[in-house]
Amino acid sequence: ISLYDHREGRLYEALGPPPPMEVVVLDFGGAVDTLEFNRIDRKDVLASMEPQFQEALYLVREGIARADPALVGKGATLSARANQRVLYKPFLEEVIDFSRSLRAAGVCVAHSGTVAGLLLPCGRGKEALHACQRAFPQLEASLSLRLIGGGIAPLRAKG
Repeated sequence: ISLYDHREGRLYEALGPPPPMEVVVLDFGGAVDTLEFNRIDRKDVLASMEPQFQEALYLVREGIARADPALVGKGATLSARANQRVLYKPFLEEVIDFSRSLRAAGVCVAHSGTVAGLLLPCGRGKEALHACQRAFPQLEASLSLRLIGGGIAPLRAKG
């Protein structure tokens, strides 16, 4: 897992391989024009959110270092809630509440997109996927994935 600046194309920090986890991805629809989204200067908003993001990053780092899905999930959920000030997701609190009923480790979101994910210990993804499909009939798409490591790899131009 990597901390990566998607706007500048820079790797800040390789955090290490994730603990054994699965992600149930929930797509409630909608789209974000990423070119327009990235044109907006959010430096002041992001600066005001720095304490929340630092705590979230600390929890994720600790979760990775200890191979503890609960810490990763707690950090991801904190980050998802903080990001509501940047890109609001109307379904987030409902997903967080539902994740507790499944004993999920936490919830993650696409910080510049529209999807959310439930973070679960391995072996629980398919069961959680079906439960989410029943609980959220308005989903446009959903799937269960295994979280894997590998980090980022820059593409090199030929020639």
